[in-house]
Amino acid sequence: MTDKDDFIRLFRFRSVNEYLWQELSFSALFAGKPENLNDPFDCQINPFHSLDRAIKKGDTQRTEYFNKIKSVFKNHNPMEKEPGVCCFSCTMEEPLLWSHYADAHKGVCLMYDIPTDYISQKYSPTKSKDFYFVGSTSINYGDNGYYEWLINGDLNEPMDDVILNASVKLLSYKSKKWDYEQEYRILMSDAGFIELEPSFLKQVTFGLRTPSRHKQLLRKTVGSDVEYVRTLRDPESDFGLKFEGIS
Repeated sequence: MTDKDDFIRLFRFRSVNEYLWQELSFSALFAGKPENLNDPFDCQINPFHSLDRAIKKGDTQRTEYFNKIKSVFKNHNPMEKEPGVCCFSCTMEEPLLWSHYADAHKGVCLMYDIPTDYISQKYSPTKSKDFYFVGSTSINYGDNGYYEWLINGDLNEPMDDVILNASVKLLSYKSKKWDYEQEYRILMSDAGFIELEPSFLKQVTFGLRTPSRHKQLLRKTVGSDVEYVRTLRDPESDFGLKFEGIS
């Protein structure tokens, strides 16, 4: 991820299918339900188990916060109404991402530069109560990440609201085994399409096996205002990749 204060650079690996054509034609990214994510543990942390363990830890100063979070969650479980989750990576250079999310290199990787406040302002809860921006976060990886955040993390970050932070953090931890993804996600109040300006798409990278006909169709659909890149095998490594701009 590149964050230059005014924008954030994110990558989306895509198979060439109807969903890709929809994303490119309408400049809209779909935020889906957690139940449809490929990891059945994703967004499924039980906060009460972690809170009970944290309370047993016996940190008197933090226990007040834990009891407050637990009380609020009992009356309003943050996962009762599942949010919309839009997933990205902070890199396009990880070979496993090409294999797992770009149809074994037959797909593409899209690079977006999204202005930092664009989505939060466009989808403010003051403009719509049905579909609004909840937060955005880099994924943290660890087998007890939520519990460790409760014990050692800053409960007042990133927002000055302990309950909201505790809710968002439930959606921002995954097992250590997924850390190759370097994931970043945008969280919405519900599933739905996030509309972007077409100019936010800056680069389209073809995989090692992207068919020529798909390359031609993609260039015709996207146009000439973006950079096109091809993936090559790196001769300096048995299994490495390198990327080269094409005209």
